[in-house]
Amino acid sequence: GGAGGKGPATFVRYRKSQCRGMQNALGVIEAVHAEWAERFGRSYAPLVEEYRLDDAEFAIMTLGSMTGAAKDAVDEAREAGKKVGLIKIKTFSPFPVEALMRALSKVRALGVVDRSVGFRWNCGPMYQEVLGVLYRLAGQSGTVLPAMSFIGGLAGADLTIPHFHRVIDATERLLDGPAPMEPVWLNEND
Repeated sequence: GGAGGKGPATFVRYRKSQCRGMQNALGVIEAVHAEWAERFGRSYAPLVEEYRLDDAEFAIMTLGSMTGAAKDAVDEAREAGKKVGLIKIKTFSPFPVEALMRALSKVRALGVVDRSVGFRWNCGPMYQEVLGVLYRLAGQSGTVLPAMSFIGGLAGADLTIPHFHRVIDATERLLDGPAPMEPVWLNEND
């Protein structure tokens, strides 16, 4: 069955080319950031930003505007002796798998904060994407990094420093215990 002629094979090559183009975009994004830094003397992480990650035992992951409050909470937690860092996704599509594998290889647990819900998996969509990266990382390291999903900021609700302290505390517990299967809903009782 199925359609005859050259149509299906042509379509497969078209889709394969689209995938190749998306993966090539990662290198283009990095090159444009490097050119910007050279021209203007300022540089920004193109794909994944690491914050206080070099000596971290665990990390929280953010995307977009929530990151300011998250960094403040990380700074406060560091002052309290917690070895936490932050990974900010700068480029979501195409997903920066290799850059994330490098960042995640520095830590032993991860909490991912999403501002939306992936209904199919009962978690945040960025968390779901990150699970694929963790699977690849486990294939290289032989160790599964425990991770958990946090969902907050729905309907424009604020994600505050206290919310991120909850994220940090819960993620730190992953160092000694199993990861919960259910997401943590951060604004549920605000």
